[in-house]
Amino acid sequence: MYFLDVNIPLENGFIIKNKYFSEEYISRMHWHGFVEIEFVVSGTAIYRFGSKEYTLSRGDLWLLSIYDSHQVVCKKGLQIINIAIKPDLLNSKLLSHTTTFHPLHCHLDEPATAAFLSKAQELFREQSTDNAFSRLKAASILNEVVIDIARNAVADNAPTDLGIIQDVSVWIQLHIQEDISLAQVAEKFSLTPNYLGTLFKKTMGASYNDYLNNLRINHACHLLQTSDLSMKNIALESGYHSVEYFNYIFKKFCGITPSQYRAVVADKNNT
Repeated sequence: MYFLDVNIPLENGFIIKNKYFSEEYISRMHWHGFVEIEFVVSGTAIYRFGSKEYTLSRGDLWLLSIYDSHQVVCKKGLQIINIAIKPDLLNSKLLSHTTTFHPLHCHLDEPATAAFLSKAQELFREQSTDNAFSRLKAASILNEVVIDIARNAVADNAPTDLGIIQDVSVWIQLHIQEDISLAQVAEKFSLTPNYLGTLFKKTMGASYNDYLNNLRINHACHLLQTSDLSMKNIALESGYHSVEYFNYIFKKFCGITPSQYRAVVADKNNT
């Protein structure tokens, strides 16, 4: 199952993490509602971006734009530094560049790797403190990192198809509560339903209906975590007019019912 991971809390505008994966690890094809930077500290893996494949090793630095579909297949124990960034933390010109030319990726030699790791340590410190101007300091470092990536990026412009899907994805996000069939969206963007459906499968690794349900269920998860709305109202806010169907789709994607999900979140918040 493909699941859009948009509920990572980014109260300070970003999160930086060290991540470790075993040789057997294979991620789902997925995408995010934020900008993502990944740096390979050690190990090797195959990186799938849309229909393309790349080999990852120490020194590889990637920047993924919003809704870039990707997957990691580990070949040897993998350690990466992962940074999730809210778009508004980046300079508008830089953000525009990342959505025009993507994925942005480069390979750092050891001196450049040491410089990046130093910046990463600064970000870890800013993340773990509530000092004055921490968010502003982090934004400065992140914009500098993105500039470095953009300046050294391998020429690998995103396919036109992916640009179309990104435009469609943004529009769907804004109309998630409405009845929006594949045919309606295709007409909105002057495409045929068959062509748009094929693009979704090719670039996002999921059908249009699965993608739409991913968005709606993630929106429902956010409401279940942050509000006291009834299940009926959450279903309506998420684009479902039937609570029964909402429950069915939610369990299909999450493995538990909405009520169980809310209970799990409440237990975690109370511990």
